[in-house]
Amino acid sequence: MRGTVTEAKTLEFIASTKGGFKGYESALELDTNAISFNLALILIGLDREHAVHPRRHFDPIPPKGDPVEILGGMG
Repeated sequence: MRGTVTEAKTLEFIASTKGGFKGYESALELDTNAISFNLALILIGLDREHAVHPRRHFDPIPPKGDPVEILGGMG
């Protein structure tokens, strides 16, 4: 899946879709739509059951989930 690194200074999300609602808070803008992105995450084996979500705003316990490696490249 192709995308670009954004200039966001405050991050709430790792990635958003192209022109997405939360693009200003995302590290990456992906050239996809939400349905295709969600399907891709499922197909690579990510499981929401492994996630630990924040319990409150500024929760000192960091969120956790399946590890993902993001590779950059040209072309």
